[in-house]
Amino acid sequence: KIYVFGTIGRFNEAIDFGLATTSLLGENLPKEPSTLKIFRKLTRIRRLVRQYGCDRLVKLPLMTDPKKNAIVLNYTFLFNPTNFRNPKLAIFISCRMIELTIRYGAAPVSGVAFAAIGEVLTRDGKNIEEAVSYGNIALSFSD
Repeated sequence: KIYVFGTIGRFNEAIDFGLATTSLLGENLPKEPSTLKIFRKLTRIRRLVRQYGCDRLVKLPLMTDPKKNAIVLNYTFLFNPTNFRNPKLAIFISCRMIELTIRYGAAPVSGVAFAAIGEVLTRDGKNIEEAVSYGNIALSFSD
């Protein structure tokens, strides 16, 4: 339903349904995360990625927890509608996907989150090298 609502431009319904589904899976995200919350989450992710390093991240084991896999997949479907209607939530979701990937292993869609954060890092025209490293991580998950 998230995908269908999103493709026909019913972004708010896609977001509501996606957040409700995620909640049923045990994850509760703020529908309207504050700028401060986004800043903190993004800072934490950047620190985690630096600590792990690109080489280690691309060699993560596969995510085996079916519930976590479902959550990450749900977040992937939520990304486009949130990016159109609520970009702060899209950033928050991408950060959460990276946290889940680092903690539980790589999901088939983990690369989406790294690509999204790489794009976010270039919005101010800075952090290009860091953004490229996120893009490379994203590409490695597609292999």
